[in-house]
Amino acid sequence: NLIIIVFAIVIGGFWSCGSSKKTFESGNYYGSVMQSVSKLRKSPNNKKAREVLSQAYPMGVDFYLTQVNRMKDSQDRFKNGKIVDSYKMLNNMHDEIRRCPAAMEVISNPEDYYNQLKYHAREAAAERYAAGEEALAMGTRPYAIEAFEQFVQADLYLPSYLDVKDKIEEAKYFA
Repeated sequence: NLIIIVFAIVIGGFWSCGSSKKTFESGNYYGSVMQSVSKLRKSPNNKKAREVLSQAYPMGVDFYLTQVNRMKDSQDRFKNGKIVDSYKMLNNMHDEIRRCPAAMEVISNPEDYYNQLKYHAREAAAERYAAGEEALAMGTRPYAIEAFEQFVQADLYLPSYLDVKDKIEEAKYFA
């Protein structure tokens, strides 16, 4: 999940050289928001970047909130991790707009989702921690490796969740 976020940010950086309008038209609202903000940093009066940002941001927010709502209703065992990914994208857009005065002229009050992110990060850590405990209880090396991966993921969502550091070491020992 973290890899997906990092990949999206890196790719977004490469796309900043391209057309935010083409990115928008392809349905990549996050990328077009990031490109538009980048262009507005360099050229605050860029009419095309302002226009694309005004369209892409609300559509990006709608896209990620729709994903959040779908995941909340799903039976996916690790749904909170996927919800965390969406809230991180929403907060990235918020933060980039807030750091650019020209973008703030276009989107004057971008919404942040830090409280929701915090809640779901805790839930995602709990999901992964529980999965790690289940795997560790199986008592075999392959399951210990799986447990290790689950505990590490839990720690990424919420550093020092419960006794996850000890669980990581225990799983590593049995793996």
